[in-house]
Amino acid sequence: MSAPPNPYRDIDDAQYRAVVDAQYKKSSFSGGNGGCLSFAAVDDLVGLQDDKLPADERKHRTLVFTREEMAAFVAGAKAGDFDHLA
Repeated sequence: MSAPPNPYRDIDDAQYRAVVDAQYKKSSFSGGNGGCLSFAAVDDLVGLQDDKLPADERKHRTLVFTREEMAAFVAGAKAGDFDHLA
C-alpha cells in the first residue's frame, strides 16, 4: 500500500508522515487481543492508531491531534466526561 495522503490542511506533509511512521505505544491497560489504541508523539503532534487493523491500513487511518487537543481530551477523561462510553 502506498503512503497515505495527508488529510490535514494545518499539518504539512513531512510532519504528517513523521507522525504516521512514528513508534507507537499502547496503554499498559490494554489486553493482548490487538483491539487497542496506540499513541505516538512527534514535536507538537500526537498520532492515534487502531491496533486491530493491519499495519498498512492502520497508517492510512491515523488520526493526528495537537498536544493541546490531546491534553484537553485527557483532562476530560480524567474528569469523567467519557465514563458513559465504557
